[in-house]
Amino acid sequence: MDPAAAEELLKIEHKHRGCGPQTGIFTDGGSAPNPGAGGWGVVCVVEGRVVWRARGGSAEPTTNNRMELQAVVEALERTVPGENSVLFSDSTLAVQTLTLWATKWEAAGWVRPKNGLVANKDLVVRAFELFKARPGITIKWIKVKTKRKRVVVVLISECFFLI
Repeated sequence: MDPAAAEELLKIEHKHRGCGPQTGIFTDGGSAPNPGAGGWGVVCVVEGRVVWRARGGSAEPTTNNRMELQAVVEALERTVPGENSVLFSDSTLAVQTLTLWATKWEAAGWVRPKNGLVANKDLVVRAFELFKARPGITIKWIKVKTKRKRVVVVLISECFFLI
């Protein structure tokens, strides 16, 4: 990273120190409009310091849900089996998919009992495979205030400009 970007990252870290969880892997994704061009981001933070970050996107029309799930996949791919960490997402869909629903869907051949096929099955299956292979990873929902984001997950959007 060039020195100017490193200095900017330190400012961002300092700005958000003490706001929300200070250790974990934070994910976010979205599209504008929905559907439309989209992006995802992941930031790994330990004791308020950014350890690593990644981002990506799609110029092709995509959805908020796909980008949220893609962010989770990207985060899990960057962890190692045996690692203990908490992955935070502001997407109830992503969290509940992996912690509540995917086990049942997998057992039923990736079919939902009432509504048929699982939406975004490619991402759901990949995320669930990774999640099962990493029992030390806990996935938690995190509330992000929309008007004043006061949690570390805001680092994702700010770090996009530095990658």
